[in-house]
Amino acid sequence: MITGINHLTLSVHDLDESIDFYYNLLGCKMHARWDRGAYL
Repeated sequence: MITGINHLTLSVHDLDESIDFYYNLLGCKMHARWDRGAYL
């Protein structure tokens, strides 16, 4: 049985658009952001 997820890596074409979707729409928490990536 799965009891949790440690991390998931997604490669995306548009980081800003992806952050907007996961942060603003789905409510993920932003932990870190840099030029070419982010931890949510």
